[in-house]
Amino acid sequence: MADHKLDTRFVSVLYEIGLKVKKPYYFEQNALFWSLNRLFSFYYRIVSVYNPKTKHSGDKDFLDADLESYIIRHRIILNDLGYILWQLLELFGISFGIKPGGGTNPRNRELSFFDFAKALQKNADPILDDLRAVVGSGLKDFAFMKDQRDNIAHYKSSIMIFGDGPDYKFAIMNSAGTMPTTTAGGTTKLVLKNVFKFTNDRHLFLWKWIDGELTDCIVRLCAAHGTTIDPSKFGVQMGGGTAIGMFKEINSI
Repeated sequence: MADHKLDTRFVSVLYEIGLKVKKPYYFEQNALFWSLNRLFSFYYRIVSVYNPKTKHSGDKDFLDADLESYIIRHRIILNDLGYILWQLLELFGISFGIKPGGGTNPRNRELSFFDFAKALQKNADPILDDLRAVVGSGLKDFAFMKDQRDNIAHYKSSIMIFGDGPDYKFAIMNSAGTMPTTTAGGTTKLVLKNVFKFTNDRHLFLWKWIDGELTDCIVRLCAAHGTTIDPSKFGVQMGGGTAIGMFKEINSI
């Protein structure tokens, strides 16, 4: 299996920005690391039930609950990112008229990523065009996860697992019916999603977006404000045990 550490250009950039403004811990990253580790934990629990790169398949007894938790945790990370991006723009004197929540302890602060995105779209400052585009590209992929998190948290939706395994499929169901569905030939059918592909694709996109597209955008935004940042300067790594090792092995990272 691949080693159990993951290079994090994103965290390296945040740390260097803090050093440049003489506030090394300006960005509260404890919450982000906590959230990432929890997401990786549920990723591991899900993909270890069936991993096409190994012959081993695990127990599916809690697969439905783990998928629900993964979807909820995905949203938590986005809100952590919303707070970090808000902090970044505040540092450059750009205010949106929105404030983070979560109490007075900075480790608990967060800002809805989707509220941040709405406010960003309303701000016409051309210096934010790049950030608007990057956030917009993320939204296209994050929208489904947002909707399903809301359905689980507010409308009592639950995951239903289908198949005899090990390559399981799932659908999301609630008291109002099933979703998503398709109608063909006068019948309504469940649209089933592959558990492994869904989880791995969402996880890989999120990580690549954070550590690639978003990180590069932050570097360019800093440069536009006269601050040069090198994403590779500190070589920060995130440790997460076998979950990170499996993620790297599956995706050849």
